[in-house]
Amino acid sequence: MSKFRKKPVVIEAFRYTGDLYTNGEFNCPNWAIEAYKNKTFVTHGQGDLYIKTLEGEMLVIVGDYVIQGVNGELYPCKPDIFKKTYDSTETTVLERMEKELKEVRIKVGVLGVFTGKPEFSKLSNAQQKLMIEQLGYMEKYHNILCERIDLYEKDNK
Repeated sequence: MSKFRKKPVVIEAFRYTGDLYTNGEFNCPNWAIEAYKNKTFVTHGQGDLYIKTLEGEMLVIVGDYVIQGVNGELYPCKPDIFKKTYDSTETTVLERMEKELKEVRIKVGVLGVFTGKPEFSKLSNAQQKLMIEQLGYMEKYHNILCERIDLYEKDNK
């Protein structure tokens, strides 16, 4: 029997919270608003949402994800299956800062090691001075990133 791998495809989805419309506003993406307006989404009671598909109406319960597929088709997905199948394409502010910190640590380490090598002493005094100054600024940048990460984590607890 042959084996196949699913092609990497970016989809849009949202997690159903029990209502698409609260406090006079929609709380879902524009494509879901359109589905609601054109009656692709149907409600049959408190919190129940159904999606009209070629196979019939499919129930979406609170906590399920609603996915818009590659051809615009809509279908529900259970949270455990969603987490096994999809990764977010967006990075958080914290993830970006942590990635940047890792890169800066590497650069500081490489430059720091270089300033202790014989090749460094062969550079002109002006070049040595600038590299030492650069290393100082990079270390300061490293410390600022650490402070930002600490502050972000405290602010988001």
